[in-house]
Amino acid sequence: MMSVRPSLFRLLVASTLASALALACSEPASKSASVTAQTPPSEGEASTTPDAPALPVVSKTSQTLIFTFVDERGRNQAVSSIDDVPDGVKQRVYVTDLQHKPAERMAHKYAFFTDLTRPLADGTYPVTVVSRYKAAKGEDGPPLPAAPKNAVVLYSAEWCGYCKKAKSFMTKEGIPFLERDVEKTPGASRELQAKLKKAGMSGGGVPVLDVKGQLVVGYDPQRIQTLWAAK
Repeated sequence: MMSVRPSLFRLLVASTLASALALACSEPASKSASVTAQTPPSEGEASTTPDAPALPVVSKTSQTLIFTFVDERGRNQAVSSIDDVPDGVKQRVYVTDLQHKPAERMAHKYAFFTDLTRPLADGTYPVTVVSRYKAAKGEDGPPLPAAPKNAVVLYSAEWCGYCKKAKSFMTKEGIPFLERDVEKTPGASRELQAKLKKAGMSGGGVPVLDVKGQLVVGYDPQRIQTLWAAK
C-alpha cells in the first residue's frame, strides 16, 4: 500500500480521475421534446513531439503508483496495488506516478499505460506513452467490456446538459442504463463511432443512446420510452 494518508490518497485519486474540461451546456432556444445531440467544444490534439517525460517504473514493489481502469459497469476505478487490478482489464491500465508533479510528468499532454498481464524478466511491467487526447478518445486499446443486455447505454460527456436530462429521465422512469463518457471512458468514443457507422448514421455530439440496439441521437424522451417499452 502507499504511504500516504487516506484523505490525501482520496484527493489524489479524485485529481487523477477528474476531467480537465469544466464547461456547462446552455439550453437552446427551442423547447421541442427532441433535442439534437450537442457537439463538444473544439480541442486540439496534444503535441506528438518526442519530448515526453521518462516512463514510470511499474513493479509490485512500487509504492507511488495509481492504476486506473474501467470496470465491467463502465466506471473508472483507481487502486494503488497491481493485485487489485482485475485480470480482465490488465492488458491496458492507466498509470499515474504520484512521486512526480503533473507538470513534471507532462500530464496535460501525455498519458501512460501499462500491460499488467505478465512482468518482464526484471520484474517490471511494460509501459507505453500516448497522446492524452488519443487516450481520452480511446483511439487505441482493447474494446470495452460488453454492456448488460437489459440496460440502455448512454454515451455522454461531462459538459453536456442534455446528457444530464437523459439520465434524470431514465432514472425517473426506472429505465436501467450504463453511462459511457466519450471523453473520460477509454474506448467509449471508438465504440460509439463503430455503432453509428454500422447503423449508417452520422454523429459528432452527445447524448447518443443505444436502446435495445436502436440508436437515439440527441435527447428524445418519447423515443427512448417507446424503444424501451417495445419487446
